[in-house]
Amino acid sequence: MYQGTPQAPESSGGWSVHPLSLDRLLAIGWSLFRFSWLRMLVAAAAAIVPGYLVLGAAAAAFAPQINAWLADAQAAASIGLQPPPWPPGMSTGVAVLFGGAIVLFVLSAVAGGAVIHITDATYRGRRPSVADALAHAAGRLPALIGAQLVYILIAFLIMLVGLTIGGLLILGGSVLAFVGLVVIVGSFAAWIFVAIRTSLVMPVIILESAGAIEGLARSWRLVAGSGWRILGYVLLIGLLAVIAGLVISTVPGLILRLDSGTSGGVATSSMLDALSSIVLTPLTAIVFSLLYYDLRWKSGEPVPTPGAEAGR
Repeated sequence: MYQGTPQAPESSGGWSVHPLSLDRLLAIGWSLFRFSWLRMLVAAAAAIVPGYLVLGAAAAAFAPQINAWLADAQAAASIGLQPPPWPPGMSTGVAVLFGGAIVLFVLSAVAGGAVIHITDATYRGRRPSVADALAHAAGRLPALIGAQLVYILIAFLIMLVGLTIGGLLILGGSVLAFVGLVVIVGSFAAWIFVAIRTSLVMPVIILESAGAIEGLARSWRLVAGSGWRILGYVLLIGLLAVIAGLVISTVPGLILRLDSGTSGGVATSSMLDALSSIVLTPLTAIVFSLLYYDLRWKSGEPVPTPGAEAGR
């Protein structure tokens, strides 16, 4: 089952894909990756590498100077002195780095969207084109970025209000301090709740051609009643991301003794981060695409049959 082109369940014993248990998700996900791993990695790299090249070049040019100033400021603070003045060009460096981060943010959205498109096509039994996947994701870019910005704004407001009120209560001391801690913890819980309920916005926007607000609302409805399950998968992906980051980026950086105070060290570290991001993009795309199908099935909506469109 699920070797090569994914096949319909009826063709292999008649068992149903849904509800999607963890072992089925892993088995189907691995099959999808094995069948289209090259397309997925090429699509991810085509979008992510240019972003990291821009950010890496900006970091190599300005990060050593910024890191040196931060080290001096920390040393001064440790002995009670004022931080040193910003060196010439520091503001420009920060602005360029921020611009590079924005470019990477946008291109990472294209990468994720393209791999979701490839995942969906592979699941249905089609042979997706990398160029078509990137073009489709680029066409959905305004909605993807809009949804992310709305989510960031909501998360920022939740944390701002929670931390502000909680901090003021803590300053009141006694019982108010306890209430303040509860408010702060509650703000973190609210942020996690919103993140989980909007976690399917990317597959919704890519696969349903939804707009930004429509995609967020659609994800909110689909995840309703399955929040703990989604949280479990998010934690699993996070754990795998940490492991992959250690293996691909952190450990090689330590072995190579990369120095954040040199342009070469910063550039090499950036490319290792790019490699880690390329490897992790298919993982996230596959897991959330399969969860999207499963929650549609749970809601009584039609879902694609694995391999049903093979040969079309």
